[in-house]
Amino acid sequence: MKGQWTVLNLLAELMERSKYKHIIWDWNGTLLDDAWLCVDVINGVLSRRNMSTISLRQYQELFNFPVIDYYVRLGFDFEKESFEIVGTEFIDNYEKRRHEVNLQK
Repeated sequence: MKGQWTVLNLLAELMERSKYKHIIWDWNGTLLDDAWLCVDVINGVLSRRNMSTISLRQYQELFNFPVIDYYVRLGFDFEKESFEIVGTEFIDNYEKRRHEVNLQK
């Protein structure tokens, strides 16, 4: 792998060059209680396209990686509208509301 960068190589390099010595990586729902917000935001994205919305239970059943597969499972057709547009809409709306979430209890 000489000459190739992996995520871990990149993180190690960044940490060596910065004042930060620890990184906390939160998979949604581990530290932050934000599953409800993810559902609310994706439902807004779905509603604006006249698509069926989902419940928290459906979100937990459907969500997977890569995230594009999750969007396909929700019914998005990326031949009609790009994943970049839909994904960016989700991220932008999540970012506007991220202050509403609390830590898990």
